[in-house]
This record gives sequence, C-alpha cells and structure tokens, in this order.
Amino acid sequence: MMPMPILIILGLGSFFYLFIYTAYTALHIADAPIFGIVFGAFLYLQLWMLVSACAFEAAAELYGLNIRWLRRLLYLFENTDRRPDRFRGIFFGFISYAIAVYGFALAYVAISRAMPNSFSVNRLDLLDGLYFSTITIATVGFGDIVPRTTLPKVATILEVQLGLMYVVFFFSIVASVAKAGPSKRESNSNGHGDGVSDAE
Repeated sequence: MMPMPILIILGLGSFFYLFIYTAYTALHIADAPIFGIVFGAFLYLQLWMLVSACAFEAAAELYGLNIRWLRRLLYLFENTDRRPDRFRGIFFGFISYAIAVYGFALAYVAISRAMPNSFSVNRLDLLDGLYFSTITIATVGFGDIVPRTTLPKVATILEVQLGLMYVVFFFSIVASVAKAGPSKRESNSNGHGDGVSDAE
C-alpha cells in the first residue's frame, strides 16, 4: 500500500483536476485552446465515471447487487468480499448526487459560454450554474433561468430524469430503514423475553 503522504498528494491532485480545472475550462471555453478543451472534456468524462462508480457502490451496499468486477477495477487493494454496509451505501449515494449536480452545473456554464443566448441569462457563472442545476434536479424550476436552445433543453431533461431516479433511491432507503426498524426492535424484545423466561 502506498504511503499516506503520496495518497494525500494524489487525492489533492485528483480533486484539483476533476473539480477546479473542469470549472475553469467551462468558464473559459470560448477562448480556451483546443488542447485545454480536449483535456477538460476528458476530465469531465472522468467526473461522470466517478458519479457512476459511487452510484453502483451505493446500489451494491443497499440492495446487495453483485459488482465485484467493478470493485476489483476501482478498488484494487480493497477486500471485495465484505458484508454490505447500509451507511456506506447512503454515503456513496449522497456523493454521487452531489457530484452529478456539479457535473450538470459545469455543462450549463460551458453551454452558456460557448453558445450565446442558449439561456435567458446570457452568460452563466459557476454560482448560476450550480443554482440552476440544483433547482432542476430537485424539479423546482423558478423560471428565472430558462433554456432556450436544443442542447441546454436536452441537458435539462436528462438532469430531471436523473433527479427522479435519485428521489426513488432516497425514498427506498427511508422505506427500508423504516421497515427494518420495528423488526429489529421486535427481535431484540423477543430475545430479551426469552432470557427472562430462561432465568425464571
């Protein structure tokens, strides 16, 4: 296993390239060199691979799906035969959700910078992109920022559909926790009652 300082450096480098450099590229896509755009697009693809990996991990932890092949690919030094962990699944689910919101925000910013008049607001900054992405995935839609051309409309449709899938995912977590709660308390009370009767 690699030493901790090297892991920290690699983690900070990955964070910079996946979240900072991609945002910089989206904000300056109109005047960025072609190499910078291609490299930014490659990192943006990696960002969505991270979203997918976290979503698969959450599904595996919460629903018992068998994704050993994916774990071996992504976590080469991790034990892939351990028992599912509900809290680990919830954690990866929220991470996947948050990165998806950020990924769509970068897409909206890049579209508004590369294609003027694609939104009712001419040029979105990063905060505008995060705001529009958040209200879109939450299916709120205040109407202050509206997509006008085909590409941002398609991206908005995709994000709404993804947001609905996350809603189903989070509600299934709540339902499974609520279902497991009474049965666990009942089993504990039964076990306690058996102990009392045995003692008598």
